[in-house]
Amino acid sequence: MRIWLPLACLVFILSGCNKMEQTKIEWNDFLQFNGGKYSSDLRAELSDTAFIGEVIGVIKHTLNGNIHDPDYESKDGDAAYLEVGTKLYSVINHPHLIAVKDKSAINGYKIFSRESTDFLDFPVFTKRKISKIELYNDEIKKEITDSQVLNEIIRVFQLGNVTDQVSYSQDDIQSFFIILYTSTPFAGKYKIFYDGERYFLNQHNVHIFSDELNLFFDINEDLMTDIS
Repeated sequence: MRIWLPLACLVFILSGCNKMEQTKIEWNDFLQFNGGKYSSDLRAELSDTAFIGEVIGVIKHTLNGNIHDPDYESKDGDAAYLEVGTKLYSVINHPHLIAVKDKSAINGYKIFSRESTDFLDFPVFTKRKISKIELYNDEIKKEITDSQVLNEIIRVFQLGNVTDQVSYSQDDIQSFFIILYTSTPFAGKYKIFYDGERYFLNQHNVHIFSDELNLFFDINEDLMTDIS
């Protein structure tokens, strides 16, 4: 299980003339509500806006850029990066989750969880019942809902080879995002790389997938992002 505390990593910087030592705090992305700390996860997307409930609170204090005391103890209404006044929404039937509106999120909301999100690790999440897959770059480009195709894609993922590293030409590597939807509020978001021959994902270890994925993904230049 992940340990969310301490909530900040400290970087000490010497100021120019007076040599006074200042503390810059790099916060984990969290908020505090009703005595509980809720953290975000870059792999988490909201699966369906139907899960969004009523407004249950607002952010009262943004810590980033305002708090410089490494011993500061967060309190209800605090958030590392959310702006003051940001509304907090309940997630229906999931009291350990809180959602906030986020224009950059796939379905318009960002999820914060009071519990561990280790289940979003790719090998773990692909063992869940996947109801839909979306492939996208800046916008949704392809949606897969056929159950037989979904099962075949997940099979390829689960049979992927795991290694510590992979070599590739920086000139050829491209990427796109894949969103795996479930019946829960969580959809898993993962960045897939493609070097013209292999698909792979880098999360803790490198997962290399069979080129069978070409049969399902129908990759084209519009979907790919050149990251060279």
